[in-house]
Amino acid sequence: YTFKREEERPDLVSLIRPLGVIFMCEAKKSLVELYNNSSEQTLAKHVEVTNNLATELGDAVPGWSKKEASSTIIPTLLWCTDEDSKPTSDEVSKLFRAFSAELQGGGYDGPMVLVGLEVIRDSEMKLSTRSYVYHDGGNTGLVGALATFLSGVQSVECEVHALTDD
Repeated sequence: YTFKREEERPDLVSLIRPLGVIFMCEAKKSLVELYNNSSEQTLAKHVEVTNNLATELGDAVPGWSKKEASSTIIPTLLWCTDEDSKPTSDEVSKLFRAFSAELQGGGYDGPMVLVGLEVIRDSEMKLSTRSYVYHDGGNTGLVGALATFLSGVQSVECEVHALTDD
């Protein structure tokens, strides 16, 4: 898929062929920028971009097989941190509950399975990742496959959370 010059686009699109999913990423330098820096605007824009691309990929896309074009889009947030300023679990959960609400209010009709990718820089400037999978309780096969896949990506760990407050 080729984006038009003036078209809004995600910061990162990653086709994960073995799982039949596409990570549609909005990325910021920190979690705070995703949530506190015009978060409603940032999250709303990402929902709009996700919905638009889902529609575009539903049609035949030059250079993509029908199977690739029908991959499940996974709304994804990516942020960076260092070992001393990692966000708390509550901060991450708050962001994903807000993101889920924005998706539901913005007409998103895909599975409510969301991915978070946290890039962690250590004191030696080495990078590692922590992954998060948030879901609404459904799509357990997809959630498990994502957790397994993400745990194998040079990851510190992969946490799986329900989007409920319980």
